[in-house]
Amino acid sequence: MSHYQEPNAYIFGPCYACGRGFVFNPHRVPSYDPSLDDPSKPAGRQPICSTCIVVINERRKASGLEPWTVYPDSYEPVHISEL
Repeated sequence: MSHYQEPNAYIFGPCYACGRGFVFNPHRVPSYDPSLDDPSKPAGRQPICSTCIVVINERRKASGLEPWTVYPDSYEPVHISEL
């Protein structure tokens, strides 16, 4: 039995809300497509960091909206086979 494990990939990028860099799983991180509100902006999911998603979800709850889902592996490295 081999003890070799394929490496994980650390995806690093800026938070759409605050601009700080952070590590995330691109398939699981909460994200937002700014073109939904402003068609002049390029379409595409933009990641949101764990600090900002807490604030965003608190505001959503206060407004009577459902919070966005935060998966346990949202801010973890992703297995290289998933890229």
